[in-house]
Amino acid sequence: MLHHICHKHSLILQENYHAKEGDVCRGCNEQIVSKTFVFSCKFASNTASGTSNVDDECVKFLLHRSCVELPPIMEYPGFQKRLLFLDSRPLMPEGRHPLTCNICNLRWDWFIYCSPGQEFNVCIKCAMFQLQSLEDRKFDHPAHSQHRLTLQPHLASFGCDACKHEKIKDLFYVCTKCPFWMHKNCADAPASFQIKFHPQHPLVLSYSLPQLYQKFDQYCRLCNKKLNQLHWLYFCPKCRFFAHFDCARSNPTRREKKMYDSNLVNLPAADESSMNLLLEQFVKASSTPNHNDNIVYSTKKGIKHWTHDEHDLLPLSVNESNNRKDDDGTSLLCNGCVRPIRTDGNLFFGCVPCQYFLHKMCVESPKEIKHHLWPHITLLAGKDNEPYKSFYCEACGSFCSGIFFRGFQERKIDFGCIVLPPLVKHEAHRHHLYQVKTGLKCKACGSDFTGYLQYRCAKCSDFYICVKCIMRPKTFKHKWDRHPLHLIYDPGMVSEHQHDFNCEYCSGDIDTNLWFYHCSDCDLSFHIGSCFEFSSSLTYSKIKFGATNTIDKLHPHSLTFAMNRKVCNCKSCDQNVSLGCPVLECAPCKTVFCYGSQHEQYLENKKSEEYFESYIQTFEKNSLIFTKGSTYTFNLNDLSHALTEVLGQGSYGTTYEAVLVEGTSVVVKILARVSKRQSKQHTEFLWRINRHPNIVPLCAYYYDHPRDYMFLFHEYMPASSLWLSLHGNKGTGRTSLDWESRLKIALGAARGIAHIHAQGSVRFTHGNIKSSNVLLNRDLDGCVSDAGLASFKNYIPFNQGYRAPEDTEPLKATQKSDVYSFGVLLIEMLTGKSPIEILGDGNNVLDLPRWVQSVVREQGTAQVFDVELRKYQNIDKELVQMLQIALACVAKVPDLRPSMDQVVKMIEEIRQRDNNSGNSSVHTPTYVSVTQARIVGYDAYPIVEIKKSEIL
Repeated sequence: MLHHICHKHSLILQENYHAKEGDVCRGCNEQIVSKTFVFSCKFASNTASGTSNVDDECVKFLLHRSCVELPPIMEYPGFQKRLLFLDSRPLMPEGRHPLTCNICNLRWDWFIYCSPGQEFNVCIKCAMFQLQSLEDRKFDHPAHSQHRLTLQPHLASFGCDACKHEKIKDLFYVCTKCPFWMHKNCADAPASFQIKFHPQHPLVLSYSLPQLYQKFDQYCRLCNKKLNQLHWLYFCPKCRFFAHFDCARSNPTRREKKMYDSNLVNLPAADESSMNLLLEQFVKASSTPNHNDNIVYSTKKGIKHWTHDEHDLLPLSVNESNNRKDDDGTSLLCNGCVRPIRTDGNLFFGCVPCQYFLHKMCVESPKEIKHHLWPHITLLAGKDNEPYKSFYCEACGSFCSGIFFRGFQERKIDFGCIVLPPLVKHEAHRHHLYQVKTGLKCKACGSDFTGYLQYRCAKCSDFYICVKCIMRPKTFKHKWDRHPLHLIYDPGMVSEHQHDFNCEYCSGDIDTNLWFYHCSDCDLSFHIGSCFEFSSSLTYSKIKFGATNTIDKLHPHSLTFAMNRKVCNCKSCDQNVSLGCPVLECAPCKTVFCYGSQHEQYLENKKSEEYFESYIQTFEKNSLIFTKGSTYTFNLNDLSHALTEVLGQGSYGTTYEAVLVEGTSVVVKILARVSKRQSKQHTEFLWRINRHPNIVPLCAYYYDHPRDYMFLFHEYMPASSLWLSLHGNKGTGRTSLDWESRLKIALGAARGIAHIHAQGSVRFTHGNIKSSNVLLNRDLDGCVSDAGLASFKNYIPFNQGYRAPEDTEPLKATQKSDVYSFGVLLIEMLTGKSPIEILGDGNNVLDLPRWVQSVVREQGTAQVFDVELRKYQNIDKELVQMLQIALACVAKVPDLRPSMDQVVKMIEEIRQRDNNSGNSSVHTPTYVSVTQARIVGYDAYPIVEIKKSEIL
């Protein structure tokens, strides 16, 4: 028992005290940690006994043993009268005010040493320091293990190497041998302690972000701000809970509780079935019945619906629906919203001969909608008549079939997306989320291109969720796991998982700042974006398959619109068809036709071919055929008198510049060993893609049938090619391409390739994209040349440095392989390196994507970009953004690459931002280092993450 002047009852010593939240010492106001010597009121443990002497003050009264053992009188050398007396400030009578320490100048409410008249006061922190010997003031700290630190006897403000604050005044430790300073309060921080916002496990002090977690950016879970990898922090190694050093110690006020509002739609849905029921409720909320149920639905004559003009739709019974399944054996899908039709007694309608079915709610759906995001526009419903047609939903970024609504600027929005509520509540965020038309990067999947509609938080300006992610179910039954996968939006939801989460589909590490699906039983995880959709066959989940009798002229037998389930080639274009993609298949012949956005133009293309063939036959034999709109009037006799110069010789033939008598120049490419069939196919291809500002114009062509020579006449490009501008003439006086010119050339080439892809079926590819085939006109616009020559069987394929990894044969080029080649071209433009330069090992092919990855890892991103580009100011952000686009194009998995239309939009955004910001590469050159970045997950998601900017 101990009697102390600061408390009315006797105190007892607890040698192994277990601290609780809010335990502080009444002598020094420092937090009490567990397993220390603490004095407490003898009645504190008897609160249940009903003793009249016990009150709340007794329960909370605690004192460090060091505070109890302070001497009642001390002699202070800085005070001429010497003696100071211990005063217990916590027991001040009403009206007494705090005293100010004459040493540290802080107002003090706790134990303090005072002179008899209180003209000189010393707080116990300063007093205890004075009582220590000089040797006792030296301190070993693991954050600076090289030397011992010395405690200084006065307050100072400086840049603390622990908390990084510069304006805090405190006693401090300093290293006398090297520049290391640290607040005493920081040095005294516990190595581990419990925090009320993370009660599962104690947090551990770390003097930098551990290497294990440096693959991705980490954020403080208390203030949501990004952590500096070199600063002190507290973290939980079991739950990946991170907190700033100051945030964890400041005992912050409790964050807002996650709100639950029964009047709002609360997400996520429990599972897929619950999500479908939820979407049904959304559709019903937007539907307005136009008929009396008793009259319309009781008749057996059926109803006439605008989405199916051929026949009436009849009401179907539960038994009838149970006998009808989709082609894959799953439940029956509605042709309106492409969601399962429940067979629990709900009324629905169908046309059995056409296998066309609609929910009752879809039958009642309105043909016009007033949407809150477009209050001045009436959105009109529509539906493609052909069952194999699909459309791109601008809201969720998916390909869909069924009912759509035409939105702003004729954008098509899926029925299931247009009816989503304007305000929702999601468990992953504490605030309500409201619907917006455009937004930033999705906080769930991390994608910048996630559709036209998003949900955002009104209070957190950087919190956006795309429509696709907001509707993810909480659990999902995946075909690769016998257990249901759980949606993880907080890594703490998976306990005792200290190693990285690895995606089962792409084998890449998962950034736990994003959402992902996980099975704790099997330790199986998936990225929430493309990896999850590809592996679970959800990429085309909004398309209804099973339609028959499609495109009857494409094949002698009836074709079925289905999902591809085997590795095969398209019967029409001989291109490889990916698993899980839509196809048109013939069961008797076991043949497959790939499904592209232009298949619906098949009949129109056939008519064009017939017209083109008759057009060719109208010309005399051995005469030049001029393209439509050509202004040239030369003939074969003029060419025989022209001055010619060899421009180049390649695997496709020899190219000449022909200067006609009147001074006009044309480029002549002569192809040998070309059959008549090849000539017809190629000229038809060129006829389709010609007359685009970013395609090198074809003026005329001529086929010499007896000798099988084909002559192609193009307009002359005076500024040569991109390859020569980047790599040729590197001597003195060379004018290099500045950033503005390179950006303009890249955009022009991208537009030209996108135009080729849009002109016909999936067989319309360039097939030989490289920098020497991007020519420059007088305005330095990039124009694409030599399109379609890769389809000639008797020619060698293009240089290996540009070839996509899946292109193992010359005739297997696809639109996705064009995207890969264009990505290599972008990297070549950014780095100034050619993919075909000679390497040290004698290999004449440089894998530019791999080279970029290795240089960034070993030397930093500044060493990746062309030294000519590093001369200019204010372009580092645009350079990194363009590198992001390039690396997305060279993804190993073809389906993960963007389309050329998407690439064009991305480059246009960079150029628009560049023009709006006034950045111009004609500024006075000043050498700066480019934004420091690192590349993560190259094999699956080639993304450049910006780290910091540093000026040299």
